Amino acid sequence: MCRPAAPRIETKAEVSALSRIGDVVGMTVSSEATLCNELGIAFSAICMVDNYAHGIGEDELSYEQILNFARANTKKTEMILERIITRMG
Repeated sequence: MCRPAAPRIETKAEVSALSRIGDVVGMTVSSEATLCNELGIAFSAICMVDNYAHGIGEDELSYEQILNFARANTKKTEMILERIITRMG
C-alpha cells in the first residue's frame, strides 16, 4: 500500500507514479500504524478498497462512486467483524 501526502482523491499522475511501488493507494490508518509500530503497540486494521484510482478504471472517478463502493463494502466489513467477535467469544 502506498499513501499520498494528504487525504484527497489522487491525481492520475500520482496514481501512475505510485503504481510502480505498490498495488493499493490509500490513506486508511497508515499514519496510525506507523506510529504504533514505532511505539511498540500492537496494531490491527480491517480496511476496504472503495474505488479504482484515476486512470485505472474505464470510467472517470467521482466522489459519488467512492461513496457507493464504501456503502457496499460496509456490509462486508460488518460481516467480517461479526465473525471475528463470535470466534473470540
